Amino acid sequence: MHPAAAAIRRLCKEKNVTFAWLSKETGISQPAMGRWFRGEVTPKLESRMLVARALGVPLADLLVEGESATEDATWKVSESVIERYLESEEGRELTEEEQRHLRQSVSLLPGSRPLARSEVRAMADLIKLRLRSPDAFAKQVLNPKGTPTTPRKKVRR
Repeated sequence: MHPAAAAIRRLCKEKNVTFAWLSKETGISQPAMGRWFRGEVTPKLESRMLVARALGVPLADLLVEGESATEDATWKVSESVIERYLESEEGRELTEEEQRHLRQSVSLLPGSRPLARSEVRAMADLIKLRLRSPDAFAKQVLNPKGTPTTPRKKVRR
């Protein structure tokens, strides 16, 4: 078994999470994880980034000597999370314009860590709201407390 696969197994036990939960959270299939644990394949760096994010541990915990994670790899993982979301039933409900906006959003984010699926879902919801209901977007997101967006003039008495 690859040292990274052993670390993933150990962290799942420590955090009391199942491989089914990890699969759902990362989008990595359980059969693929099984191949890691049987030593048939080595977990890719991108997969380990997703696992680290889901388990809330630093990626360094899943790296072996001589490996490093780059900002490009982080963006690549975020892009793959977005693509898997768009392939899901929920993602297929987005219009082409909304899908384009979601794909472009990756380039606007810092590359310090990959996106989680829940973050992609939240981004998609914001994009849908912004494109489908600009007034509601402005009211709920840009001005969530319901305070006036422009300062009121002081009335002298």
